[in-house]
Order: sequence, then C-alpha cells, then structure tokens
Amino acid sequence: MNKDSDKGLVLSKVSKTFTSGGKALKILDELDMYAPPGKMIALIGQSGVGKTTLLHIIGTIESFDSGNIFLDKQHLNRLSEKELNRFRNRNIGFVFQFFHLLPEFTALENAFMPLLIRGMDREEAEESAAELLKEMGLGERLWHYPSQLSGGEQQRVAAVRAIISSPKLLLADEPTGNLDPKTGSEILKMLKDLHALEEKITVLATHNAEIAGMCDRIYMLEKGKLTDITS
Repeated sequence: MNKDSDKGLVLSKVSKTFTSGGKALKILDELDMYAPPGKMIALIGQSGVGKTTLLHIIGTIESFDSGNIFLDKQHLNRLSEKELNRFRNRNIGFVFQFFHLLPEFTALENAFMPLLIRGMDREEAEESAAELLKEMGLGERLWHYPSQLSGGEQQRVAAVRAIISSPKLLLADEPTGNLDPKTGSEILKMLKDLHALEEKITVLATHNAEIAGMCDRIYMLEKGKLTDITS
C-alpha cells in the first residue's frame, strides 16, 4: 500500500514483535490500512490479538518494529519524541475502556487538561470544556470528582477530554466495555454524532458486532494480519 500522498490515516507494512519466554511473538505482521477523513473504522478480533497494541501504535504512545504511519501526509515515525508529543496533543484523541480520569481533579478540570497542556489560557479552557460537558448532559456535574460520577458520566467526561482539542484522529478502545447496554448505546451515539459533525477519522476497537456494524468499515485482526471484512 502506498497512500502517503493521500489525506487520512495510512498504515504501511507495520510490524510489532514481543518476546515471551525467550521466544519472539509477532503480534502485528506487516499491516496495511487506510482510513480517509470522515470515516469510522471498527477493529475487531479476539482478546489478546493485539487490538490495543495497534491503537497505541497508531496513537504514537507505543513503538513498533518496522513500517510507516502517516496522518494527513505527516510521516509519524520520522518525528522526534518532542515533536510526537506536540503532534499527539494537537491531532489525536483517546477514549479508553477504563476512563483514566485523574481522581484529584474535577470533571471540568479533567476535561480541559489537554487545552492547558496545549498552552491555552485557563479561563478560556474552562469555558470550552464547560460548554462541551453541558452538551453531554453534565452541566450539573462540572465540579464533581470522578468518584462522585457514574460510569456513564465518567465516560462522557473522558470523551470530552478526547475531542476538546478538535483532533483529526479519534482512537477508542472498547469505549462501552465497562458500561451497561443502555449507557453504552448512548456513549456510542455521542461518539458517532461528534465524528459526523467534525469529519474526524475514528478507529474503534470492539468485541461488539452491533457497534462494529455502525462503522463505515470493519477490519478483523487475526494472527497478526488485518483483513477488511466489511460486507
């Protein structure tokens, strides 16, 4: 695959090997994938096949052995660590299964943290985060701590934190995995609405066939290989 001239997310021959018990285990074997702007991609596969590893690699928070990754023509594996940190903060949002909210900060503070890291004035960052949280139905919960929020409320805060910087790429790792079906459906609808509104690229790892079916394309990760199984 050679789509480095195209806008969007491009993976070309990406490989990753772990060593376990003195033996090399190839988790990702020369993977190719292309996700154009505005598309929602489902990544499915059994537990342990490497879905989370792949998301971490795409999100530049884990290294890989060989291959190339591009986002809107930017060659990510040619960036320095400092450049990667800056690029990640401005262009990539993460929604994890386990929320990862900082317990000592309120919902509002957790949500606007990426804007502070980016250098935005605190008052402006607070206003932006408060507006988004209110849109998510959390207007009465701005100053509550994570321990005072339900699972669904925590995931909404995590989603706001992920999209507050208007990233080009949104990565979601089992974002409804710790939620009841009703709340999970609400969170997924919220992510899909945000995706459609801003023409993001979204890569979503899931075990849920219904969730995968709501995406534009479905890739199966199995034995280190990616297969497009979109019907």
